[in-house]
Amino acid sequence: MTTLNVTTQNSATKLQVIRVALSSVADEIHEYGLFALQQANEYGNVTYGNLLIDALGKKGDVARIEKWLMHFGKFKMKGNKLVYLARKDINAETIDNMLVKADETPWYDFTEVTHAKFSVDFLTLLKSAIKKGQKAEELQAEGKEVDVKHAELLADIKAMVERMEAPAATPAV
Repeated sequence: MTTLNVTTQNSATKLQVIRVALSSVADEIHEYGLFALQQANEYGNVTYGNLLIDALGKKGDVARIEKWLMHFGKFKMKGNKLVYLARKDINAETIDNMLVKADETPWYDFTEVTHAKFSVDFLTLLKSAIKKGQKAEELQAEGKEVDVKHAELLADIKAMVERMEAPAATPAV
């Protein structure tokens, strides 16, 4: 084993060698990643994406590369493997443009925009419940049979929505 000390580890030359080597490896990964994207987007072949991820093992920035591949290609993760994902936004007309965008945004500069996986607007849900309740009342008025459960809640829901939509009272000065 090499002797580790300040003299051997504090060398600007050694750090430059590391920088050059990492830059070269990053460029090679990017080039192979573009090939993997082209294969998945054009032919539905995800093999090269998986080979790239397998080649990196635990030493590379695998998570970022996976996200980059999924963002620009027809990939999704299933377990710890990339699998094919049919995407309407990537088609014969857009394949080349996606590769250009992927080339302009290399995996090492890629920061995926995250979107909320789930959102809910309770006020909208309550308004929807009111509309359905009103529709049920209209149908009943027409003589149609309607199965309404918990109709007693409708008045409370209307009052709650009215309170939420009422302008806040300004305190007296």
